Amino acid sequence: MSLDGMLLRHLCVELREKIIGLRINKIYQPAKHEINLVLRGQGNVYKLVISASADAPRIGLTEQDIKNPESPPAFCMLLRKKILSSKVTEIEQKALERVICIKLQSRDDMGNEIYYKLLVEIMGKHSNIILIKDDGKIIDAIKRITAEISSKRTVIPGAIYFEPPSQGKLCILDVRKEEILKKIFFSEINDEEHMQKTFRSAVLSALQGASGAVCDWLAEKIGCSGDIKLFEMSPFMKENLSNHLSELTEIVKNAEGLPYIIKNRDSKTDISFLEIKNTSCEKYGSFSQLIDTYYSEKTAQERQNSKVGALFKKIEHLILSRKKKISIQEEEIKKCEGKEKFKLFGDLLTSNIYKIKKGMEKIEVENFFSDTSETVKIPLDKMLGGAENAQRYYKKYKKQGNAQKALTIQIENAKNDINYLENVLDSLNRCESENEIREIRAELGEQGYIRFKSKSKLKVRSKALSFIEFTSPSGYKILIGRNCKQNEKLTYKTAGRRDMWFHVKDVPGSHTIMLTGGQDVKNEDIVFAGKLCAQHSSARDLSNVPVDYTFIYNVKKPNVYRPGMAVYKEYKTIYVTPNKRNV
Repeated sequence: MSLDGMLLRHLCVELREKIIGLRINKIYQPAKHEINLVLRGQGNVYKLVISASADAPRIGLTEQDIKNPESPPAFCMLLRKKILSSKVTEIEQKALERVICIKLQSRDDMGNEIYYKLLVEIMGKHSNIILIKDDGKIIDAIKRITAEISSKRTVIPGAIYFEPPSQGKLCILDVRKEEILKKIFFSEINDEEHMQKTFRSAVLSALQGASGAVCDWLAEKIGCSGDIKLFEMSPFMKENLSNHLSELTEIVKNAEGLPYIIKNRDSKTDISFLEIKNTSCEKYGSFSQLIDTYYSEKTAQERQNSKVGALFKKIEHLILSRKKKISIQEEEIKKCEGKEKFKLFGDLLTSNIYKIKKGMEKIEVENFFSDTSETVKIPLDKMLGGAENAQRYYKKYKKQGNAQKALTIQIENAKNDINYLENVLDSLNRCESENEIREIRAELGEQGYIRFKSKSKLKVRSKALSFIEFTSPSGYKILIGRNCKQNEKLTYKTAGRRDMWFHVKDVPGSHTIMLTGGQDVKNEDIVFAGKLCAQHSSARDLSNVPVDYTFIYNVKKPNVYRPGMAVYKEYKTIYVTPNKRNV
C-alpha cells in the first residue's frame, strides 16, 4: 500500500491548514467509487478527491478537471441532500490508522445545527467512503457491506459504525521504542521461525502505518537491505535501528517529512515522506500534489493497459481465426487437386457415348490419352444417358477448378490480413499513450476488423499524432511511423523519392525514413537509422538484426494492399543490434 498511515498523517496536517472552515459548494461522483467535493471560503476554492477504488484508494486535493456523469448516482444525491453547504470543522486520523474522519457542521430544515462525519477508509479492496451521524449511525456508504459479504463487520444504512478491526500493530507515537524493537525481533509463538523473516516483513508486521518505503529508509539508515533476514542482522545494526526509530518518531510526530515520488532500481515507483538514498527521488510542492500526480499517472497507466489488453486479445483472436481458416481452405484445395480426373472422365465418356445406355452403373473404356494401353472404369448415374453423364463430370471439373481459384485468393487475402494484424500488434506493443491506442483502434475500425456502435467513434477525437523524430549524427532528420496508417502516410506521401527507407527484414515493424534528398550518406548515419528501425520493430529485443534499406523510389504498394504494406527492390542489408539508449 503506497498511501500508508504515516504519510496520511502528513496529508491530514496539510488538509487542516487548507480546508478547515471552508464549505462544501458542489458534490460530484465521476466514478463508481469516487467522489469530488468542491470547497469554497476565505477567498479559496479547492477540489477534494476521495476514492475508495480497490486499485487507487486515496484522499487529497487536485487541480485536474474530471468529467462528471450527466445523471448523478444515488450516493452522490444523498451527499448533496445531507452535506451540501456544510462546513468542514475538523480532519482527524486515529493514531496512524488509514482511516480519515472529516467532521462537518450543517443545518437541518428548521435551521438547527447538525453534525456529520465523512469517514474515508483507505484499505485496498476494502476501502470505503461512509457518511455517519454524530451519534455513530450509518446514513449510507459508497460500498454497502452486508452480513452475507462480511460476518465480521457490516456497513449498511441504520447500523452503528464500528471501526475496522485492529491488526495488533504498534503506533510509533504511543509506545516506547523498546516495545517496537521487541515486536520486530521477538515472537511469543515461535521465535526461531520468526527470525527467518526479512527485516522489511518484520517491520511491516510490527509498525502501524508503515509502508515498504519506510522499511527501506530504516534499512538504508542502519546499513543493510530490507531483504536481510533478522538472524543475519548484527548487534550494531540493531543498536543503530533503535536510534533511527527515535528519528522516525520525531519526523512522524511533527509531520516533518517532505513529499517524494521514489523510483527504485526495478523502475517501480512509490510515494513517501522520506528521502531514500540509492533511489531516484523527485520532490513535490505538497502531499496533495504528490498523491494527485502519482495516482493520476497510475490510473491512466492502468486504464491504458486495460485498453491495450482488450485490443490485444481482439487482434490475436482475428489472427487465430484466419490461421484456422487457412488450414481448412488448404485442406479443401488438396481435395480439388484431383479435378483433372473429372475432365478425363468427361472426355472419355464423350468419345464412347454410343456405348452408354440408361440403367448402366459403370463403364470400362480404353484411356487413349495414356501412352500405355490401359482401361479406365468410370462410375455412371444410371438415371442419365451418355451425354448427361459426360456433362456431369465436366461440371464437377469446372466447379472444383473455380473453387481452387477462389480458395487460393482467399488464402492469399487471409495471409495478408495476418501480416497486417501482426504489424498492428507490434505497434500496439510500443504504444506509450492513449492517443496512440485510439489511433490504432480507429484504423482497425476503418479497415473493418472491428465494429463501432457509432460511426463517430471511428474518428480520432484528439489531435493527430506526429511521427517519431530523431536526428542522425550528420544532422539528417529521421522519421518513424507509430502505426500502420502512419507508415503508409510516411512512405507514400511524406518522404521524397530519393530519401532513404528502412525496414527490418521479414518481421513486423515501423517504416523508418531518413530525409537525405539523395545526398551521399555516411555509414554511421545508416547504422544509426538501422538501429532505430530495429528498435521500433518486433525484433527490438534481439541482436544482429537484418535491416533492409533502399531509396523511396524502389518502394511500391503490393497488389493486394493493407495499410502500411510495401514491396521493394534493389536494396542493401545491414546487421545491427537495437540500442535502446537512442530511443
